[in-house]
Amino acid sequence: MFIGRYFYIGRDEMMKCKKRKNKAILIVALILCITIGYAALATTLNITGNSEIKNARWDIHFDNLVVDSSSVEATTPATIDSNKTTINYGLHLAKPGDSYSFTVDVVNEGTIDGMISVVSNTGLTDEQQKYIEYSITYNDGIQLQEKDGLKAGATKNIKVSVKYKDDINPEDLPSEEKTIDLTFRVEYVQADDTVREETGVFMKSYTSSSADDYHNSTYRSKVTKIVTKTNIDVPETAIEQWDVSAAGDGSVVAYIEDDGSGNGTYKVTIGGDGGKVIANESSSSLFASFSSLKEIDLSNFNTSNVTSMNAMFQGCSSLTSLDLSNFNTNKVTYMDSMFAGCSSLTSLDLSNFNTSNVINMASMFHNCSSLTSLDLSNFDTSKVTNMPEMFYNCSKLISLDVSKFNTSNVSNTAYMFYGCISLTSLDLSQFDTSNVTYMVYMFCGCVKLTTTITISILNSDIAVYNSMFIGAATVEGAQITVNYKSTTSDLVDKMIATKSSNSNVVKGSLVS
Repeated sequence: MFIGRYFYIGRDEMMKCKKRKNKAILIVALILCITIGYAALATTLNITGNSEIKNARWDIHFDNLVVDSSSVEATTPATIDSNKTTINYGLHLAKPGDSYSFTVDVVNEGTIDGMISVVSNTGLTDEQQKYIEYSITYNDGIQLQEKDGLKAGATKNIKVSVKYKDDINPEDLPSEEKTIDLTFRVEYVQADDTVREETGVFMKSYTSSSADDYHNSTYRSKVTKIVTKTNIDVPETAIEQWDVSAAGDGSVVAYIEDDGSGNGTYKVTIGGDGGKVIANESSSSLFASFSSLKEIDLSNFNTSNVTSMNAMFQGCSSLTSLDLSNFNTNKVTYMDSMFAGCSSLTSLDLSNFNTSNVINMASMFHNCSSLTSLDLSNFDTSKVTNMPEMFYNCSKLISLDVSKFNTSNVSNTAYMFYGCISLTSLDLSQFDTSNVTYMVYMFCGCVKLTTTITISILNSDIAVYNSMFIGAATVEGAQITVNYKSTTSDLVDKMIATKSSNSNVVKGSLVS
């Protein structure tokens, strides 16, 4: 059994705090810990013949901690301890609106199903709740509870958030600095027959040949709204309904109604019998080509089993916003063309996405031509092999942070930034091109790269690179610098020769 110790703020720090009383800084120290243990295994065996009993293993721990990019800088950043059972962090919330949040996986890598037996939370006093928000939930917003199950081999993502409220009544503002100690402890034990299984029913996968659900041509281009719910009640206003359950037993139902706009357009509702709709492992093209779709509510949609999200929202050209904050992407391997053709989206928050198992991101944001911001700073691309056309024609993006991308396994970056005509900055200094073989049209049309970018060409076997720099870095002050190895020097000369006559693409330095 492991029990974490309370985080301690030293005397020097406390003395500093006393000198800043007028700023009403909130000092938050938090411990998040798993206490692990399991009930004695007791099994009665009736053996008639040979039997082999394999070793059981108990292993529930934290993993994959990702701090939200909008968080304030912590005095003690959230980190998982060496036992992987405790997370400590400390921070100063200096002004209303300051916040700190992160997501972390609770992973059962053992062979024994677990469940929560104790949830212990120091919480906040009534006074503290007036000026601070504090929550620890699953990523879909549901509270952690006793009897919640965690099967062997399964992962659940949780979100931790602390915020200094910005809508405080003046009289509720703290008059002096406050130090708040918070401890949240979860104890997992071996699951028994009282375990609470996650409720929900499986939806079938979509196939383009299907004509017996809401994808059919009668309605598809005229649907303006899709919502999910936790029952299968079908109102009298429904025009048509379909069984869209994986089991074919009516446990997931979709129905269509007039959306009330008077334009001959429709609303689709997808309901699960007594629980959330659980997305099929293969959810490719599940909401694709709903060209009139303006609103989609997936709050009752569980994606924890999904492995394929390719083309999931492809062609949803009328969507201006998309809330995917409850999406669990832990098992997803394919995200190619996921948002391709979502040409009306102006922003997309994917900060909660776990992409550690994704291998294909080709055309992921293809023709997202209205995107002005895209935060991918938390993306784990260590297993990705394909990135062609990933940001193709993202013509309104001004900056793009791919500085943390691990591209050591990527073989194809063709057309990757093609048509990104507004892009002024792009940090490719950490791009590993040692396995890339296709770079055709990679920077074509990136005219405004006025913050000098540098890329190193490390693979002498790059076979396709024609027009790699055509129309790139053409405005005043723009420049692309191409570094090289001794074995790629001649190749870089040939690459640079693909530039337009007015492109400022220059050969850089020899790298080891």
